[in-house]
Amino acid sequence: MLTKAKLSNVDDSGKPGSNSFHVQFNPNEIAISEAVASLYDMEKGTGDPHVNPVETKKDKQVLHLSTTLFYNTFTSLSQKNYEDVRSYIRKLYPYTNVGVETKANLKKICFTWSSICVIGILEKIDVRYTMFSPSGVPVRAEVSISIAGEYYGEQIPEAEPKETGELMEHSSFLESMRSFKESDDWKQIAREQNVKKVRL
Repeated sequence: MLTKAKLSNVDDSGKPGSNSFHVQFNPNEIAISEAVASLYDMEKGTGDPHVNPVETKKDKQVLHLSTTLFYNTFTSLSQKNYEDVRSYIRKLYPYTNVGVETKANLKKICFTWSSICVIGILEKIDVRYTMFSPSGVPVRAEVSISIAGEYYGEQIPEAEPKETGELMEHSSFLESMRSFKESDDWKQIAREQNVKKVRL
């Protein structure tokens, strides 16, 4: 089942809001960069050599999510009416925070796609128009966005432990081969391990 990525507002409680819109096409790639502890952070610790300075650091680590959204209103070479693709891109404009003077009034945006959910500030919008109608109406575009924020909610469900197979109990492939006496079993293991020739 196809799941569409969506963007939405963030309500007063810090949760994804109901004012949302789905992307026209799911992105091909998502890049997420997260800050890691540095030597500079460690030097700002408590000064106690027995305390890990990284663990005492209380500042939140901001992550950056970057992706490219694709928009298209072109349908056929024979079409007569062309819809301006900017009507879809403009849905991002309320989150640009142009003219906002205080941090408290910054409007946050939420990007959600399956288990990925990031809430933050829209830092950048780069629009590249790649197709136009004969009269100059933009009908296809690539929109690169960057959001600085943090994860919201549980991202990765815990995997249930799998039962250990018979082969996993052996320390090597050759040991697993020697544990079987029937040649059919040997062939089956060799096929699973993609081994063509082996000397026992």
